[in-house]
Amino acid sequence: MSTSYWLRYANLIDSLTKGYCFVLIGKFDDAVKEFNKAIQLNPNDPGYHNDKGYALSKLGNYQEAFNEYNKA
Repeated sequence: MSTSYWLRYANLIDSLTKGYCFVLIGKFDDAVKEFNKAIQLNPNDPGYHNDKGYALSKLGNYQEAFNEYNKA
């Protein structure tokens, strides 16, 4: 596999890890930003939309969370 594939994969894992860490410490705005990065890299993975939906729901953005859950 090419170097660009592995760099993209590393960026994806980095964004997901940061997103999960932000969720654990209650920084849901930052978590949403990181999950958005992951979604940009792999928009068809339902788990990333689910994670973003969870963070949005913790912020009280229920309609946006619902929309993300529907994408998942």
